This record gives sequence, C-alpha cells and structure tokens, in this order.
Amino acid sequence: MVRRILILGAAAALAAVPALAAQSEAQKRRVTPIVEVVQRVGPAVVNISATFEAQVRDPFFHAFFGGGQRSQSLGSGVVIDPRGYVVTNGHVIQSSDSDVTVRIGKSEPVAAEVIWMDRGNDLALLQIRGGGSFPSARLGTSSDVMIGETVIALGNPYGFDNTVSQGIVSATDRALNTPTGASFVDFIQTDAGLHPGNSGGPLVNINGEVIGINTLVQTGTEAIGFAIPVDRVKRVLLERLTNYAQIRGVYLGARLAPGPAEEALVRFVEKDSPAERAGLCPGDVIRTAGGEEVATLFAFNTRMLRTQPGQELRLEVERAGKHQELTATLEPFNTDAEDVLWQRLGLQVTDRDAYNRRYKGVHVLRVQPNGPAERTGLKRGDFIYRAAGVEIDSYESFYYTVTESTAETLAIDVIRGRERYEGEIRLRPLTNEH
Repeated sequence: MVRRILILGAAAALAAVPALAAQSEAQKRRVTPIVEVVQRVGPAVVNISATFEAQVRDPFFHAFFGGGQRSQSLGSGVVIDPRGYVVTNGHVIQSSDSDVTVRIGKSEPVAAEVIWMDRGNDLALLQIRGGGSFPSARLGTSSDVMIGETVIALGNPYGFDNTVSQGIVSATDRALNTPTGASFVDFIQTDAGLHPGNSGGPLVNINGEVIGINTLVQTGTEAIGFAIPVDRVKRVLLERLTNYAQIRGVYLGARLAPGPAEEALVRFVEKDSPAERAGLCPGDVIRTAGGEEVATLFAFNTRMLRTQPGQELRLEVERAGKHQELTATLEPFNTDAEDVLWQRLGLQVTDRDAYNRRYKGVHVLRVQPNGPAERTGLKRGDFIYRAAGVEIDSYESFYYTVTESTAETLAIDVIRGRERYEGEIRLRPLTNEH
C-alpha cells in the first residue's frame, strides 16, 4: 500500500544555511571541517513521526491480537536524491499503514509516499511528492571505514531539530539484532552521542558523505551506538527499486548492475525484449533516460519508477567510448507467477482488493494438500501481509519476495479472523524455468 505522508519545508531548508561567502571574516575562522559537513548535510536531514496501532503479542503462541492502542514513534531520515527520495529505518515507520509526518525546517507541508518498507533490513524509502529539487546528501562507501576516524551523527532525538553529535568509529562488523528482529554482522559502532530519535538519520564522515544509517543505541548508554553500513543500504535500494519498477508492471528486459563508478551498467539483455529490440547490449553504460541524466544505477532505477507500459523511453548509452541514442518501447511485465507460487509454496493467492478491502496483503484462495503451505498451517481465507520481513501490498510484491528469497524457508505474517500469526514455509525448488 502506498501511504500519503507529510514533509515540511524541504525546499526552504537550503535558504536557512548561510553561504560561506556571506559570513564575516571572524565567522570564517571558526568554520571547522565539521561545521562545513553540518552546513552541507544538515538541510537533507528530515524529522519523522509515525502513528500506528500497537499490537499485543503472545510470545508463546507467536500470535498478535488486534485492537491495540494508537502509539507513536519518532525518528529521523535523510534525503538521498534531489527528486525527494528519503531513507530511514523501517522501525521508525513501523508499518506501511502508519500515519506519518516528516518535517524539514519550518516551512509548509508537502505530500510524500512510502515507496517500500523492508523490515528484514530495517530500512524504508519515502518520496516527497509534488516535484521540485530538494537538498540531498551524498552516499559514500562503508568499505573503507577506519576505526578511529571522525564521524558526525545528525538527527532529531526527542524531536529537537537538526541535533548534531561528533565522535569516532569505535568498531566495524559488529553482530547485532535490529529493532525489527533481523540479525546482521556488519554494523558500524560509534561513540557519537545517539538517542532513540536519531534512528534513521545519517552517520557522516569528515568529507560529508553518508557512511551509515543510525539504527540503535546500546541500552543504558549514550556513547555506544550502531549504524547500518551504507553499502548495505545501497545494495538494498538497488534491488528493491528494480523490483518495484517491475511490480508496477514495466518491463525493459535488461539486467543492470552498478559499474566501477556505480553507473548503470548493462550486464544481460533478454531475447526478444524491449531492450534487445532497442539495440541495448551487454557492456553498455546508460547515461541518460527520458532526457534525464542518470549518473548511477540508483538514479536510473528511480527514473524507471516514473515510466508506464507502452511508453517510449529514450536512452543515451556509452559503448566502447562512443555515445549512442536508443529508444525502447516498454511493455507490461508478465510472469508465470501462479505456477511459481504453486510449485514453491503450494499456494494460490489473489490481491486483497479482489476479495476483501479490509486487510492489506494477499488472500489465500487455495492450499495444496500436503504442500509446504499446508504443512505450515496456512488455510483458505488467510491473509499474508508480510513475507521475509517485507510488507506485502500486492500480488506482484508477494511474488517478487518469494522469487528473490535465497533461503530455504520463507518467514510469513498472517491474519486469520481477528488474530495474527507468524510462521515459516519451507520453499521447494522449481522444476523448470519461469
């Protein structure tokens, strides 16, 4: 489900930061590298408030019971693209059904959408609506983070705008559980002052590059905090945005990967696809799409979000040092999804809107006798609203979550009547290509 949220004054935030040239000589002498970083990155930091319905959980039966009270979570986020894409923690948003407000500075609110939420990676992506260019932060790399190097954490702990703390990297590759229950072994540990409201805000190096997303604080301390490394953030963004474009029904027929400079590099072109008919070849680097520069694969994927089946997409590619212009006519994305789900899970499902608008997710129409789903306990009439930690809002999103999984089991969250359950389905391998 795509939810409407509010973002306050992103466009006006740039005006709030005085230009260095307009400062007095005395002020210029006080401008340290950290001040420069804060002036550069601060306007891209957003304040997030999410209101959601709390669920009461029975830990023995792994059941969730509805009817909980309305609760609120506070956190931060960072704009990572001038077109208004915002990254934050999944546990800040809590659910794609949450009522969310996001604020930069003191200006009037504008609308935005939750593009996706990934509970498994504790990440969420939002987009400011209405167009315009927004202040954004540059994503760096976490592959060369050094223990002892200076880092700056930005956020809004307890609702205080643009709170900044300085510290060092205390350790890397820390193994921890996220607030959403996922386990990772690559957290960045820092002694920069973090508080619960810093969750989702950026951890930045002295060059002003985002190297992590602040996620959690060691209970009972103020000097032991942890951040998701930005390389994992970028990897998840690329995977999810590619699939989201396909979920929306757009088919190009080219598999892309980030090149040495994170550019949109074509790795494979499917036969008889729009990409092949346009003349796209493996090794091509896509430089523009639809007349817009796409310097990175992330930029290309975000551009694809604004395309529709049947649309002609002009591409400028670099091939062997020369530039060529191509035109691809995008097609609807079709799959043998029903066969795949039946083989792997023993399930036949449909969009919730086709059966019941009350719940999000997919509605179970049929369960294969003695199949993986039946052995898990699924029944006809159940609603699957989360799989592999990912919020399910359509048939297509459920299909892609299943096909992306490389694990032997698929964790699911199910609504049955007025109760909610957790379970795991053991995935069967496909017997033929799809």
